[in-house]
Amino acid sequence: MFAERTPNVGYVVREAVDNPDATVVAAPVHGVDGAIIAALSVAGPTFRMRHENVESAGLAVKRAAEVLADLVSGR
Repeated sequence: MFAERTPNVGYVVREAVDNPDATVVAAPVHGVDGAIIAALSVAGPTFRMRHENVESAGLAVKRAAEVLADLVSGR
C-alpha cells in the first residue's frame, strides 16, 4: 500500500476502511471560510493503484474539489 500523502499536496492516499485490497485517494472541499465542508474521493483495487495512477488520481480529485469549492461558494 502507498503511504499517506502529506497535506501540502492537497490529497491523501489511504487503504479503504472496509476493504484492505482497495486504495482511496481523497481531497477536501473547502468553504468560503476555509473550513472543510465535504470531500471527494476515488477508490480502486490496490494492485492497479501504481504510483503514477495514484498521483494522477490525486491531482484530479484535488482539481475537482477546488472546482466544487468555487461552485458552492459562488466564486
